[in-house]
Parts: sequence; structure tokens; C-alpha cells
Amino acid sequence: MVHLLTSISRFTLIIWFAFYTYECFAALKNGISEQRQNMRYHRQTTYMYFIIVNANLVLYMATHDMQILLMCTAEIIFFIITMLIYNKMYQNASKSIVNNMCMLLAISFIILTRLDIDKAMKQFAIAVCALIITCLIPLFIHKLKFLNKLTWIYAIIGILGLGVVAVAGSRVYGAKLNISLGPVTIQPSEFVKILFVFFVASMLYKSIDFHQVVVTTIIAALHVLILVASKDLGGAGIFLFTYLIMLYVATKKPSYMLLGIGASVLAAFLAYFIFPHVQTRVIAWRDPLSVANDAGYQICQSLFAIG
Repeated sequence: MVHLLTSISRFTLIIWFAFYTYECFAALKNGISEQRQNMRYHRQTTYMYFIIVNANLVLYMATHDMQILLMCTAEIIFFIITMLIYNKMYQNASKSIVNNMCMLLAISFIILTRLDIDKAMKQFAIAVCALIITCLIPLFIHKLKFLNKLTWIYAIIGILGLGVVAVAGSRVYGAKLNISLGPVTIQPSEFVKILFVFFVASMLYKSIDFHQVVVTTIIAALHVLILVASKDLGGAGIFLFTYLIMLYVATKKPSYMLLGIGASVLAAFLAYFIFPHVQTRVIAWRDPLSVANDAGYQICQSLFAIG
């Protein structure tokens, strides 16, 4: 019986996901009225709750673990509160982004619950804390008028933070990512990302003339080069494209974006010949099954899991 219901649930989940995806696009059609758009966003959230309940019921039938039902209930309450907070506190926030944020988080909870209910509960607690923080930070930023005056402080702290990792960081799969402070291990680049955004925003807020763009680009490039020196190429890519997008939004000049993309392509080409682990990833991307037990292990495991 459980196997039959599990098989049926595969089709029902596909249906809910299909309906949800359709509403994502339908809500953003040109000329749609605000009332109809809100109705579609409401249906989106309804389908999300169907997915959560559907998936968790299947897991409960397979394990008979009451914690799964409690987790399911807590998730639904959490998402309802999240959407209410955004509707009340940030009425101009994109409902499409908020809905999709909740949807992706719901999928992660389902996957973690399937793997390890204790880890899922831990992640849920982290999500609750993150919601509180992310709801309060915009209020603080709106109230604190001096943040755009700390331009060079953001840059100095960011460069020093990345530099410490490049010199004294511990290696993880060939890249220097973390700093260990006793029993605690932190990844400074995660915090520097925020400071980097603040630096670029405050620089381009003051002026978008050519000289200011050049200076901003040099400091942004220094962040990226330090990450490259640490062999954190993924982080370097995130910083680079974050800068390019912010630069385009501020200046509205496609030429800057095209130059940045061209430089990125050239950098990626050079990285292939400079860093052996980049070559390994390219090999794994081109034919993961040929190196299934080595470089292509993670990709192959992902393909097997999807299958």
C-alpha cells in the first residue's frame, strides 16, 4: 500500500510543481491587473503547501515518525508568518521573489527531512533565526543614514578579511576558504560579500563618472584577485558578476557589462591552463561517467539521484 501511494505521489508532486511553475510565469504577464496578479501569487503559495503536505505524508507513511508531521506543520506556519511579515513590513517587495524563496526553502526542508530529520530541524531553526535577521536589517539600513559614508572602511575590512584567508586559511578541495578560531570555523568571504556590495553601492551612489568607475573597478578587481590567489574561483566569479550587475544598474551602460563579460571569458580561459582543479572540473563536465569514481563522482551521484 505504501509503495502504491508513493508511486501515485510522484505524479501528484509533478502536477503541483507544474501548476506552481505556470503561475510563476502567468503572474508576470504584461498587462495583467494587480488583482489577478495577487490571485496568481495566492495560488502559488497554495500549490507550495500542497507540495509540502504531499511530500511529508509520503515520508511519514514510509517511516511512521511523528516528528515528520510536526516538522510539516511547523514549516507551513513558518511560511505563512514569513509572507505576512513581508506583506506588512515590505509591501513593495517582489511577491514573486518571496514566493520562490519560500518554495526553494521548502524543497530543501523536504530533502533534509528525507535524509536526516535532526538535520532538517536544525536547518529549520537556522531559517527562523535568519528570517528575524533579514526582516530587521532593512529597517536598520533605512534608519542609519551614515552607511554610505563608510565606503573605504568596507573596502579595507573586506580586502584584509580575504587577505588573511589567502595567507593563513585552511584548504578545502584545493581552495583556501576557512579560518579556524579555536573550535569555530568561519568563511570570511561570506561576510565580505555584504561589505563588498556596500562598498560598490556607496561608491556608485556618490558618482558614476568614468574616474569613479575606474577606481571602483580597481578595488573590486583586487577583491577578485585575492580570491583567485586563494584558488576560490567560485567566490571570485560571484564577486565579479555581482560587481558587473551593480555597475550596469548604476550606469545603464551595456558597454561596461560587455567588457566585464569579455574579461570573464578570458580569465576563465587562462584559469583552465593555470589551475589543475579547473581542468578536472572541465573533464567532469564534458564526460562525468568516464571519471565516475574520481573527478566526476559528485556529478554522477547527482545524476543517479535524479534518475
